[in-house]
Amino acid sequence: MQNSDLSRQTSGGAEQIDMLQLTHNLTQTLSTSRAKRGTVHYEGPQHISVNRSMLFLILKNLVTNGLKYNESEEGQGSTFIISFP
Repeated sequence: MQNSDLSRQTSGGAEQIDMLQLTHNLTQTLSTSRAKRGTVHYEGPQHISVNRSMLFLILKNLVTNGLKYNESEEGQGSTFIISFP
């Protein structure tokens, strides 16, 4: 991703977002882009105030790296748990 793309995606301010919807969207995005399947579960308040694009980008990067370096058996998916107090 080029710097201008990152700047454009992260230039927005904080907004109330539904974390259950965000993690569902993240799971859908990853299931279409990776051969290894992963599931993302969220534990915490349903709504938080955050920059949606930046959080999605960070979580996608973390989960993608987890899938990339995961040593689970072939054909098995991974489960990622995102937890906020």
